[in-house]
Order: sequence, then structure tokens, then C-alpha cells
Amino acid sequence: MGLAIVVLAAGLGTRYGGRKQLAPLGPAGETLFDYTLHDAAAAGFVDAVLVVAPETVGAVTAHLNEFVPPIAVRLVEQRARRGSGTRPWGTAHATIVGGDGMTTPFAVANADDAYGAEAIAALATHLRARAAERGSRFGAVVGYAAATTLSSRGGVSRAVCRIDERSRLVHIEEHTGVRRAAGRLVSDTATLDETTLVSMNLWGFSPGFLDLLRPIVARFVAEHRDDDRELRLPDLVGELVARGDLEVAVLPTTSTWLGVTHPEDASVVRERLAALPATSRPDVVEIAALFATGVVPVDASPLLHGHIHDTYVVTCRQPRGVDTAGPDATGATGAGQHGEAHANATVRIVLQRLNSAVFADVDALAGNLERITAHLRQTAAANGTRPIVADPIATRAGGWTHVDEHGGSWRATRFAEGTRVLGRDATTDELRAAARAFAELTRDLDDLGPDALVETIPRFHDLARRCADLATAVARDRVGRASHVVDLIARANELADRVELELAEAGAGHVPRRIVHNDAKLDNVLVDAATGAVAYIVDLDTVMAGSVLNDFGELARTATTHAAEDEPDPTRITLDLERFAALADGYVAGSHSFLTVSERDCLALAGPLLSLENGVRFLTDHLDGDVYFRVHRPDHNAQRAGAQLRLAGEMLDQLDALRDAVAVAALTSRTSS
Repeated sequence: MGLAIVVLAAGLGTRYGGRKQLAPLGPAGETLFDYTLHDAAAAGFVDAVLVVAPETVGAVTAHLNEFVPPIAVRLVEQRARRGSGTRPWGTAHATIVGGDGMTTPFAVANADDAYGAEAIAALATHLRARAAERGSRFGAVVGYAAATTLSSRGGVSRAVCRIDERSRLVHIEEHTGVRRAAGRLVSDTATLDETTLVSMNLWGFSPGFLDLLRPIVARFVAEHRDDDRELRLPDLVGELVARGDLEVAVLPTTSTWLGVTHPEDASVVRERLAALPATSRPDVVEIAALFATGVVPVDASPLLHGHIHDTYVVTCRQPRGVDTAGPDATGATGAGQHGEAHANATVRIVLQRLNSAVFADVDALAGNLERITAHLRQTAAANGTRPIVADPIATRAGGWTHVDEHGGSWRATRFAEGTRVLGRDATTDELRAAARAFAELTRDLDDLGPDALVETIPRFHDLARRCADLATAVARDRVGRASHVVDLIARANELADRVELELAEAGAGHVPRRIVHNDAKLDNVLVDAATGAVAYIVDLDTVMAGSVLNDFGELARTATTHAAEDEPDPTRITLDLERFAALADGYVAGSHSFLTVSERDCLALAGPLLSLENGVRFLTDHLDGDVYFRVHRPDHNAQRAGAQLRLAGEMLDQLDALRDAVAVAALTSRTSS
């Protein structure tokens, strides 16, 4: 079942001197909530709600766009609405804001704390175990040994948990000035045992808890409308426990907690986060050692930019006496995918835990990858060239995936050293080269035949199916949003009629099935950081039968406008014909040996087709409550839909110019060949 986590990120950070939830504390500039979201995804949480202050929406959105978490994220605003002052109502009110509409058990965490993977995993296990108790009202809190949560800068406030013989919470009480003095653990009012459990605000609740919470919060807001008092979640839980209205399990953990209260804490946290991957995630290093890399894994860190899988970069070192330049079990040299090998150099690999929710048949995924890379390796060897895709790394036991004790499937590839991702700022020469690379990928796989690979995502590109899904979402109107996007719904249907008519007239029914990438976006191309030449095409999970329109359409959708995919102002989305011409030139040049007349005649329609398809998918997800695509702000999917529908319309309005560009590219290709 799907679990959700509510992350409280609206605090003022008064003692810290600013919004500490956005403080860049990780080795790559990660915030503490990046670690929480990553650990939550690894523990099986599928949705996250980030409760933010209205004035930080932009900053948080920008951060999430840079450090894309491996979990669906939605932003909600906590507004003060006070007669005086600007402080929010507190963590109890923030929990109401973030938990609104929850129908499954959910966790609550602070954005300015990192709780450790084991603690979040234990909470997830507990919530799953009690999920079948329909209608019940229960809670859970992760308890940390007080001695492990001290600050080197002085006393801290901690919520001390008193428990009964069944580890249920009996009483929770805030102690100030918790510190070590004269060899003892003390607070301002008591001497504490070393193993005294304290809450660091990592909670779990049933949906029914919100029914208990609402009247208390409403009463508090009414009574304190004109002052700056806050209602803290621990105080409210304590009140409910004392009244006998709520049973709360205390889950002891040995997980490492990290947090900042004062500015001076930041340097300590940075040091500990820098060491965190090797200490708090030893399982990743151990799993990496099960792959036949020829090197010794020593460290791992999460790659937070991943969209689908749980991804780590693992640093490895050569064992003593081993020459790094020799071939390893993958057939590649010890230097990895890119660059020259050097003795005693470190080597990095990419280790991924596959997302079985998106790719249900991970064995088919592995089988496809093996066939694709083996075939391309043979083709490259016959042509005297280098493969455009990276080889997977085999496991020591044989095969391409390792299944861990929890049923998770892992795979590994070399890290592409010396490369960069091709972005929206790509030059026309880089666009031409990228388009040609995708075309040549299809060319080199064409003799396999379209049925040689398993369809990893059935009907992935199918406009009729996507439009039917939209119609169902409109009729269902699950979260009451249909009336707010009437214009977008009408626009999507109008564009669908236009695209289908144009495709039929262009002969789309004669376009053959081929093996194509199916997700040929710019960011799936790695180029040499020094020369700009295409080095690798990545993300091969959707390489399967499809149409060349899928690949060229994704290229056109992501490369022919300078605006972002989720640009909130559609009027800023304009079509750059020069960039389209570069794509057409590169793709036709790379595909001239196999491109049929029907494919060429439909190529100009690929951009509007894929822009429309993605717009329809975004709009459908918006109507369904943002259950598939990650959202970082209110109405994010509606804005994405508006942007993509605008782009589709722009392309259709300039269809003659697009066809001219394809015709010129075809003429140039024939002349040069």
C-alpha cells in the first residue's frame, strides 16, 4: 500500500538566523530534507507533502528542481493569518495543513532534521503493519537515546518520552537545557538516564488521527489569533495520550540523527554528512561489492537527480597489485566508461535499485538491457567504432541484477567520467549531433526486429489511450479540479482532433514499428565535457518497439523552446525554428539508410504529437490528484499541461515551416550521401 510523509518546512529558524530547512549542508549542497525524502523513498513511501511558508515557495521549488527527489512531492502553504505577528501556528497546525485528505497512514518529520535511513524504515514497517486497522486512531514516534542528540554548542530542548512495559507512550514532556555536565546527562530540571528516549519529531499516524487533531487546533487558533504562540505537535499528542484518546507506540532506534539549532551547528553537520554515505548506508557498499567490477567499493552517496530509480554513485578503489588498465568482467577497461585509466586511481560506478512500481518486470528490463548492449557492442566492433551506450556490470553470481533480502532488484553500470548532461542551453551543433545519435541508435538496432525486446511499459506512447485516460479523469473528477481547468480540457481535445487528422492525412498508418529509445529527451544524452561530442545515450529502460516519431517528437518537445517544461506563463513558450531545423538535419542524416517516405512525411508532426501527449498526461494527473508526476507547487501539473499544450499549438500553427525544415534536411542528406 502507498504511504505518505509530511515534511514540516515552514519554520522561521529564529535561533539559526534564517530558514535552516534550506541550508546547503550536504556534500553537493543538499538540505537535510533531501536526505529525509531519499530515505523515505527507500523505505517505501510513495508520496511526500512539503509544508512551506508562502514566501519560500519559490526557493523550495527551485531547490527541488535542482535536487529532484526520488519520490512524488507536493507543496502546500502554511499561512499565519494572525492579527499581529508573522509566526506560523506551529507544528500541530502544519500537520493539519499537510495531512489534509490523507486516506492512508502517514509520517510527519521536520525539514531541518535528518533522521537516518533505519529510523524511517522502522516507522514505515510499523505503519504498514497497522494499515489494515481501518477507522482506528493510532500514532507512533521514533525514540532516540537522548545522549545521541546533544549539541556541542550547549543545552538543547528535547521531548522526553515515558513509556510503559509495552513500549507505549505514557507521557511526553519537554526538557530544556539537555546537556552533559560533570559526566552526567542533565536538563534544567532533572538528571536523565543515558538511554532516556526523546522524540525528534519523527511521527507516524493513522488518517483518523486528523479527526482528533482538527478541533484542538481550531480551538487554539481561535484563542490565540492575536498573539505569537504556537501549538507544538508533541504537546498535542501528549494531551491526547493523557485523555486516553490516542495510543502511541514508541519505536526505539539506533539511527544517527542530525540537526541544526544554532548557526555554529552547521559545520558539525556538514562534517558528519560528508561521512554519512559510508557509515549510514553500508548496505549500498556491500551490494556494490556483489558486482564484478574488479575494484573494491569503499563509499556511496545518493544521486538525488534521479527521477525513477533509487540511484547511488559508488566510489571504488583498486585492490593492491592490480593494474587498472586491464579489462574487467564488463569488457570495459578499469577507467570506466570515459577517460584513460591510471594506476591506483579511484573508479566510480552507478548502482540503482529499480523502481518496480514503474517497471513491474525487472527481469524483462535486465534481459532487454543485455540484448541491447550486446548487439550494439557487436555492431560497433564490426564498424570499428565505440558503442554509444554503456555496458552493464555483471554480478559475481552471474546475471545482471542482484535481488536483496527485501526483494529489491539492483543493477550497476560504470559512471561516465568526464561527461555532462546535454541541457536546454545546448548549441544547434550539439542538437544536431544528439538527434543523429538517437537516429543511429535505431539504425544499429533495426536488424534485431521490433519483437526482439519486451515491452517494459505497455502502450507507453499511445495518444488515443492517453486521451481516453483524460476523459475518464474528467468524468471521475477525483479531487474536484475539473471545473478549474475547463479551458485546458477543451484545448487538449481540440488539439487531439487536429493532430489525429494531420497524422491520418500524412500517412501515419503506414509508419513501421521499430526499436526506438522512446524517451529521447536532451537530458538522456551525455556529451564530452571538453569537446561537446556525444559520448553516451543513457536511460535505456524504455528502449523497445515504437515509432521514430516517439524519439524525434521528444527531441523536438524538449529542445525547440527556451522555456521550461513547466513554464507557468504559456505566453513565454515560443518555437525556435532554427533549433528544430538542426534536429531535423541531424535525425534525417542519421536515419537516411532506413527512413521510409511515410516516416519522413510524418516527422514534422512528431513534435506536436509528443507535446500533446505529455500535456494530456500532465492534465490527467492533475485531475487525479498528482499521483504519478512529482509536483513542487500548487497546480504544478496543470501548469505543465498548459505549457505543453501551448507548445503543441505553436508547432501545429507553424507546421508548414516544420515540413520545410524536414524537406531541406532530406535533400541535404541525399546530396551528402
